[in-house]
Amino acid sequence: MLLNVKNVRKQYQRDKVFVAVDNVSFSLVHQDFACIMGRSGSGKTTLLNMIAGIITPTQGRVIIDNTDISVLADKQVSQFRNQTIGYVPQGNSLLTSLNAIENICLPYIFYDKGNQNLTDKENLMERAEQLMQQVGISYLSQLYPKQMSGGEMRRVAIVRSLICAPKLLLADEPTNDLDQESAEQIMQLLATINLEGTAILMVTHDLDVANYAKHQYKMEAGKLHLLS
Repeated sequence: MLLNVKNVRKQYQRDKVFVAVDNVSFSLVHQDFACIMGRSGSGKTTLLNMIAGIITPTQGRVIIDNTDISVLADKQVSQFRNQTIGYVPQGNSLLTSLNAIENICLPYIFYDKGNQNLTDKENLMERAEQLMQQVGISYLSQLYPKQMSGGEMRRVAIVRSLICAPKLLLADEPTNDLDQESAEQIMQLLATINLEGTAILMVTHDLDVANYAKHQYKMEAGKLHLLS
């Protein structure tokens, strides 16, 4: 089992206690492809961020590749996330001061995996260029985010999430605000990534996008329900 979410809960104290994620449990195996649907505010992004180790559950456990990230220190979580998880957040997450290939290389530069095939800058750049070619965005290599379309920025963000060869890819609304053609290109890319061995957990509100997944969940008021 690659991902095991056990009785995860996230609550916030406002005027009263607000429960964003309410006792959620589910699991994914290697090379799985699952999506979570639901209305805005239902807890989808909060759940994804707990799985990514960006926020800590109020209770429960998130176990990825036999590591319980819920008990790791911040630096350990960041290291583990960089080595094991690819994360594509909502919207534009690229650094505007860096061009495409520099944005893509950032995760590896921050936390070297010790992979002997990527031990120096030359090999890192070669891997980045290969990934860009694979997804058809080699022409963006030296361009900056302000020179790209929304679909192009999204594909650069996906390539960035793959630079460290993650076992699990988390994608939060990867086709949001894209035209139909760009959305189809993104989903075909994710389907290919999945076939090549990366498990994917995706959040979406689009039924057409959800149909790419093998398993579908719906989130309502912080609770997760299996649809198929």
